[in-house]
Amino acid sequence: MDAETIDGVQLMTGGFPAHYGNKRSGVFDIKSRTPELDRTKYSVGLSFMNARAMARGPLWNGRGSWLVSARSGYMDLVFNLIKQDDLPSPRYQDAFAKLQVDLNPNHVLTFDVLYAGDRYTYDALATTGFADSIKTREDAKNRYGNSYVWTTLESALGDRTVVRTMASAGLVTRDRDGSERYVNRVDPIYTLHNERDFTILGIKQDWTHALTDAYVLGYGVDARQFRNKDKFRSSVFQDPNDPSQDPAGVYPVVTNTAIDKTGSRVAVYLSNRLRVADPLVFEVGGRWDRADYTGDSDVSPRASGALSLWEGGTLRVAWGQYRQIQGLDDVAVLNQNSRYFSAELSEQWTAGLEQQFRNGALVRGEVYYKKGSHLRPVYRNWKNAPDTFPEINEDRILVFPKETTAKGMELYYDHELGKRVAARASYAFAIAEEEVRRIENVNASNRLTYDKTHDLPQDQRHAANVD
Repeated sequence: MDAETIDGVQLMTGGFPAHYGNKRSGVFDIKSRTPELDRTKYSVGLSFMNARAMARGPLWNGRGSWLVSARSGYMDLVFNLIKQDDLPSPRYQDAFAKLQVDLNPNHVLTFDVLYAGDRYTYDALATTGFADSIKTREDAKNRYGNSYVWTTLESALGDRTVVRTMASAGLVTRDRDGSERYVNRVDPIYTLHNERDFTILGIKQDWTHALTDAYVLGYGVDARQFRNKDKFRSSVFQDPNDPSQDPAGVYPVVTNTAIDKTGSRVAVYLSNRLRVADPLVFEVGGRWDRADYTGDSDVSPRASGALSLWEGGTLRVAWGQYRQIQGLDDVAVLNQNSRYFSAELSEQWTAGLEQQFRNGALVRGEVYYKKGSHLRPVYRNWKNAPDTFPEINEDRILVFPKETTAKGMELYYDHELGKRVAARASYAFAIAEEEVRRIENVNASNRLTYDKTHDLPQDQRHAANVD
């Protein structure tokens, strides 16, 4: 997404309220830009990575506004300039449009459209065989697309009630072609083709009632319908581990598989925010999530509190259970296991202290502990190298986790130094571990040795940023 089309971003790494659901660890909430109402404006930009253009302005004497943005990236040209032709050659493009209409002082209607697509081609030296002892050359042509449209009606019903209704539709596409051949031969060892169409239809409504100055009640419903169509075809012309000819006449081996699955998900949430006294606010709530294709029917309670300690100083604590239902598209035709599992569970405790100074500086510190359970098997590639078709590689493994733990601390500093300069810095210390029941090889017969408790692939002990 082009940053110029974004009004604001909120990252919640834990303790988020009940109206955010089906997320086990964190939420990245993005709000699209509201066009200015004073006059029509145009902007263009050009860099080594992309070219972009945007136009925005008012409509109907200020009763409406519009925005159109488009961008195209050409990182493949940059890679060629710096003589990095072995890297995947990526290109991407995206477009965003928004129309906002004030129907009357109490009702605002918004239409949004977002498209993002990317492709990359790949043709480079590689190796095959479980010990990577045979030199080969891999090539791929992969294309991905994301198309979304949504319309939102925000209504104020009196002075204390706000209703937000949203209808949405999305299409996520994937089209992958690849092959591998020995460096001294023209004929491929194998060829692969995979295409997928994943569609989403949704309707969502949120209600917020300020019943008193100290008590706010919120509730809502979110319903979605999915369909996942995934097709795969492979042709293997000889054993990738043996470059000799095929005297037994086993090859070629042609495989055609396809899945076509539909499913629905519905969620209902309730939250109660109460100001007990001037410095203390509590929020207690929960949500119920159901998915027909997994059989889930889960309740997730949550609670949080904020206490004003002194001028600009706030202490926040939160506890909650967060469930993540397996996505309908998480079952892929290229993976052998087509079964759906019940929702994963994360129990979280977070505590943070925030200080807002009079000069505008903000300092925030947070500690957290997250424990994951009810975990489903997950496919990984233990070498974790970039690959066009990781599903068929020799290092493909299936991990059966028992539980995970994540704990750490985060420090953040933000200060606007006048109108033109801002300073930001952050530091995070984190430990992410998992305990597994077992790990199985998927595409090779070699016996695996591993520690039952080890760092997760997402483990990152130290991370610092200065901007």
